[in-house]
Amino acid sequence: SQNQYAETLMRTVALARSGIGTFEDGRTIAREVLDRWGIAPAETIFLDASGLSRYDLITPRAFVALLAQVYADDRLREPFLASLPVAGRAGTLSQ
Repeated sequence: SQNQYAETLMRTVALARSGIGTFEDGRTIAREVLDRWGIAPAETIFLDASGLSRYDLITPRAFVALLAQVYADDRLREPFLASLPVAGRAGTLSQ
């Protein structure tokens, strides 16, 4: 599932940077990026990387800021847009 990929990505980023692939190290790296993008730590809560925990939270302002930052970055925009499902296109939405 996409959720498993998200968990694995968070740990892989941490492993590449610090040599220790823990969720906590990945969360620290994610917070550093969000801080550079002007998103305050109080606006996000990560209890897992998949977003499945009911305690994972992000404010609407932080979510819009994150999307705006991704869209403004040429390296991030196209991969992000390509990852989105498209209604009516075979293979992009499934049950």
